[in-house]
Amino acid sequence: MSMMWWNVIDDNYPHLQIVAKMIFSITSSQASCEQNFSILKWFCKDNRTRLNTLKLEAMAKIHS
Repeated sequence: MSMMWWNVIDDNYPHLQIVAKMIFSITSSQASCEQNFSILKWFCKDNRTRLNTLKLEAMAKIHS
């Protein structure tokens, strides 16, 4: 719906239309989410039992 709207008003805001079309053309993906879970699984090995949620979150942010 949003992409169709931007196609209709192309004469009024040409630069904004280009940016909006680029943003709306991005498809959502689960790849980054799956990558984060893979990283967290690697961090949460049996020998790292003292890590809490805040430390895991910080480590994941540093890693990515």
